[in-house]
Amino acid sequence: MANVVQVITDNASNYVLAGKLLEENHRTIFFTPCAAHCIDLMLEDIGKLDWVKNTVDHAKSKTKFIYNHSSILSLMRKHIGGRDIIRPTITRFATHFLTLQSLLSQHRNLQKIFSGEEWSQSQWSRKLEGKELKKKVNEEIFWRKAVEIVKLAEPLVKVLWLVDGERLAVGFIYKAMDQAKEQIKRA
Repeated sequence: MANVVQVITDNASNYVLAGKLLEENHRTIFFTPCAAHCIDLMLEDIGKLDWVKNTVDHAKSKTKFIYNHSSILSLMRKHIGGRDIIRPTITRFATHFLTLQSLLSQHRNLQKIFSGEEWSQSQWSRKLEGKELKKKVNEEIFWRKAVEIVKLAEPLVKVLWLVDGERLAVGFIYKAMDQAKEQIKRA
């Protein structure tokens, strides 16, 4: 313990308690919660807001349906340049926000798919599930809420990338968080 100065863990209560005990017993050791975990918890809390949760669930139902049906997935990939709309990332909560961002970037293309000739000739255009998907893709309120959520979460996701990918000085993290707070206030 003579060379240990700082202990960094996630924010689980048992780690926090252990960190406090370390600080009490060893005055030269400092406990610090992991910045990436703190930001992930912030994103998780944002994701618990009813309107955010409903919008994320709405997006998940769209993407799940598309990815579970190969003909629809193939049609989507054809119209959006072979790319995917689900973007797995550092944490589950960041993935939700990045998937919303990805959906937004393909908003018009997705609407074109479901109003196009290929869609109307597919078997799915006549099935209830397909009709529901088309309706969901054309719901403007979903798209407006998705824009709001992305504006709200994007600054935190950027800071999450920073702190998860590099070893940064605390002052740099504080500056990045202050900038994120200002961006969120403006949004």
